[in-house]
Amino acid sequence: MQILFKIAIVFFIFIMAGNTPLQAQKVEVEKQIAQKEFPKNALRLILQDFPGAKKMKFYRETAADSTTYEAKFRWNASRYSVEFLPNGSLMDIEKKIKLQTIPLATLTRIRSQWAEDFKKVKVIKCQEQKSAEGIRYEIEVKGKKKIGVDLYEYLFESDGRLVQKRKIILQPNDMTLY
Repeated sequence: MQILFKIAIVFFIFIMAGNTPLQAQKVEVEKQIAQKEFPKNALRLILQDFPGAKKMKFYRETAADSTTYEAKFRWNASRYSVEFLPNGSLMDIEKKIKLQTIPLATLTRIRSQWAEDFKKVKVIKCQEQKSAEGIRYEIEVKGKKKIGVDLYEYLFESDGRLVQKRKIILQPNDMTLY
């Protein structure tokens, strides 16, 4: 039994060593919550700035070192996601967009980054993000390398400069654990 435990530890270390420190990982757990659990001042801000929002759902997102609150809804025929700190301070507003709506020069620079990183890439989700830093683009992709296919989240400045690249680690759930 101890031998199996030691082998498992060595295997874990081997797997983790393959992840370079330049490439962060996105490990988050998002759980839907009731409206009454959502920060009150954040809810007031959403109702004020997005009057008539439809299909509103509330979430608590927990990562290794932080907890945030997120409201997702439809407004003016678009899908939005608004994220807040636990004290109700606004972090960012994300609007789902089509990749083709990104300015051509920016999109060219983004595609150039993907060409460096992957043999083949498929866009899963594209969002325009507005925050204190200005407008950015958060894009989830499925990227194929020489060996394997993984999910990644990219964050680009409005001019296409790479801000962050994170590999998405999906947490097992009841649907994947038969």
